[in-house]
Amino acid sequence: MRGINVGRMLLAGLAAGICYNIVNWLGHSLILRAASSESMAEQNIGPSLGTVVQLWAIWTVYGLVVAWLYAVMRPRFGTLQLTAVLAAVTVWLAGVVVPALPNVVLGFASAGMVFADLLVGLVDLMVAGFVAGLVYREPAFENVADSL
Repeated sequence: MRGINVGRMLLAGLAAGICYNIVNWLGHSLILRAASSESMAEQNIGPSLGTVVQLWAIWTVYGLVVAWLYAVMRPRFGTLQLTAVLAAVTVWLAGVVVPALPNVVLGFASAGMVFADLLVGLVDLMVAGFVAGLVYREPAFENVADSL
């Protein structure tokens, strides 16, 4: 069994993370701007530059995790973009949906706001997964005997 091409995985993860951040910014600034501003005003909070930079760094980790998961899934599910999207949906479920649910239960955000944010997050990660699938490649075989 071949190993993961770590260099390409890191490149795919960074590309996916950058795309995630861009799509997330577009989704929140174009689609959810009013709802986000209202929700933040209700909580009496506002994003500082430091907070935004920290969030972008955290969200870039999502891209790295999607790329790693895609690299792990490729031998089992194939090299199609569907595998990359499946990796992204898996990260979305574990890394976005599960952490968001307590916000509704504890009353930090309305169910509608959390649902809208989850939909934007799903699109963000699906684009990131698609990009990771485009960038990642397995290492080439040096010897035919290695493939047996």
